Amino acid sequence: MRRKMRDDGGPAFPIRAHGPAMRGDCDGMTLRQWYAGLAMQALSGPAFIWMKGSKTDKVMSKRALLVAKEIPQVAFHLADTMIAEDREVHDDSK
Repeated sequence: MRRKMRDDGGPAFPIRAHGPAMRGDCDGMTLRQWYAGLAMQALSGPAFIWMKGSKTDKVMSKRALLVAKEIPQVAFHLADTMIAEDREVHDDSK
């Protein structure tokens, strides 16, 4: 069974080889990874403040574990949504 390839938006900061000193192109991280990283930064600040509101270390560690698992999932969902919206807005076939 083949998995459908996810639209990663292409390279975020591609570097093209110019001159003898550079060998080969470098695509680096994808736009999806870049968007997810930005979303994680935005989501992590308020989440950390919420976690610090716990009265005990035991409660905080449970909260931290739950939040730490959810933030990347939400961040990549937001990144996928941003890429899909960008594709729709810039679709030349309409």
